[in-house]
Parts: sequence; structure tokens; C-alpha cells
Amino acid sequence: EVEQVGTIEKIEGEPRPEISDDLKDKALLALEKLEGEDGTTPPDLAAELDISASKAEDVIATLINDDKIYEPNPGKFKLLR
Repeated sequence: EVEQVGTIEKIEGEPRPEISDDLKDKALLALEKLEGEDGTTPPDLAAELDISASKAEDVIATLINDDKIYEPNPGKFKLLR
């Protein structure tokens, strides 16, 4: 069981913009490339994918809700393996 810490939590019922499966897949690949030992930040993900910071946060929130990533430290995200 992974406990959520930090700024982006699982969203229960709050509407989020729809994130395409293609963008989710690209984000997961980028996270794998960038995460290192500590995880990666939303700004790093935004830069890697050439998307806005707010879009990166939406992607991260969606991936957390989909149980694909977690936040081991505040503001840092890693893939669930």
C-alpha cells in the first residue's frame, strides 16, 4: 500500500481534464527516463513532454488515480513497479 504524500493526491470525484492514452504513455516513458532514485518533478516532466506545467500536473494526477505512479517525496514522482 502506497501512502500519498505531498501536493498531488488521488482525486475523488473532482473533474479533471481528459488525458489521452497517447499522452499517458508518453508521460510514463518520460517518467521512466527522468525519475532516477528520487523521482521527477512536474516541471521536469513538462519540459520533457513540451507541455504546460498545469497540463503536466493534470497528467500526474491522472496517473496517480490510475495507480501508475506515486509520490515518494513531496513534489517528486516515480513509477509504481
